[in-house]
Parts: sequence; structure tokens; C-alpha cells
Amino acid sequence: MVGHGAAGEPSGQSTQLAPLGAMLQFHMIPCWVRIAYALAAVTASALYGWYAVEIFLGVPAPGKLVHRQFRSWRNHQRWFNFAGSIVGWICLWIVGVKLWPFAVSDSYPSFTWGDAGLSFVAFLGVTGHVPMTVFNLAQAIAALVGKLSGGGKE
Repeated sequence: MVGHGAAGEPSGQSTQLAPLGAMLQFHMIPCWVRIAYALAAVTASALYGWYAVEIFLGVPAPGKLVHRQFRSWRNHQRWFNFAGSIVGWICLWIVGVKLWPFAVSDSYPSFTWGDAGLSFVAFLGVTGHVPMTVFNLAQAIAALVGKLSGGGKE
């Protein structure tokens, strides 16, 4: 679709943005929105990273030594959950940047299966479930490889 100039002549500019073009149009989003989003993403990810062990595993019983009391394990969980949350916020940003031009205009976006996949990863990440999903997926792949290679019990 071609846009029209002030006098009604075609301007040669498309009113529909290609998916990559929309992603590159992030400068259309006001600076304050980008800053607020970045602050929210980093803050939420830091909180998930710091409190993930308590959120997902609970506090261990007093006097009971468990692996989650070791500093190296807790630091790994903090990093792993922070990274997973950031991945979710980045995916949400990519989808949001693509949809922003359509939110402030009368046109309709083209939402693809790739956008749906990014939205799903965004949901998992923002809610703190990317690390658990990745860990379980890696275990499932290892079990499948073990069975296919004859290493699993039948």
C-alpha cells in the first residue's frame, strides 16, 4: 500500500512496515518509554535472580543442610534466573517494538508464528520460568539421546 502526499499524490512510502523494518523503527518509541522499560526489565530480572531460590524452592527447614545453601550454587541460580528473565524481557521488547507503530495508528499489524513464539518465550521469561524450561528441555533431550543410543533401560 502506498501513502499519499498532502495533495493526494502517491508519496512512494509504504504505510505498512515489514517485520524487520518495524523492529528497526524503535526510535518511534518515546525515549521515556524505552528508559522506563529498561529500568523495569533490569529491576524485575534482578529481583527474580536474587530471590529465585526462595520463590521456586522455598526456604529450607532450619538445621537441614541442602545443596541450595552453598554459595556457588546460589550464585549460579541468581545468574541463571537473571539471564532467563532478561531473555524474556528482550523477547517482549522485540514484539512490542514491532507492534508499537500499530498501537499509535489505525493500521493492523501482521502477527506471525515467530511473533507468537517470541511472545511465549517472553511470557516464560518475564514470569521467571525460562531457566526451569531450559533445564527440563535439556534433561529431556539427554534422556531421548540416551534411549536412542541404547544407553537407556528398556
